[in-house]
Amino acid sequence: MVLFFVYFGSQLAGNINLTLLLHTLIIAVFVILLKPILIMLILKFFHFTKKTNFLTSICLAQISEFSLILALLGFNLGHIGREVINLSILVSLVTIAFSSYFINYSDRLTRKLLGFLNFFESKKLRSENKEVKEKEYDIILFGYHRIGFKLLQTIKKLGKSFLL
Repeated sequence: MVLFFVYFGSQLAGNINLTLLLHTLIIAVFVILLKPILIMLILKFFHFTKKTNFLTSICLAQISEFSLILALLGFNLGHIGREVINLSILVSLVTIAFSSYFINYSDRLTRKLLGFLNFFESKKLRSENKEVKEKEYDIILFGYHRIGFKLLQTIKKLGKSFLL
């Protein structure tokens, strides 16, 4: 893994000027802020909690290593120029560094921001959470293959309450 990143760092060559740094900053802010928002919106439709949405999104708030591989492949084939590969490497460095801190301090961030993230929790999940009642079961069945299937048939015949 170290050699992978050393190799990409060695590909960072050429003129690193103020324009390149400005473009890096703009794209990095876009990735760090908008990518998590998009992920939280997508996860909202799968009815995950706002905490799960937030933690997942901050773990994905970076440019992936795969994008670096694609950029290098495009550069080697002559489809993209040196400026684009430099931009890709710099954006990945910035976003990976920031997302590492986000992941490290995710508990603190979650406590501070969870109240503002109600929009990213599905209405269905919010209403289910309000209606949660404790229920007692006679039997809790773990597994549902051949034996579990037979056990469940017997439990139903006995009229016992069960949790599968």
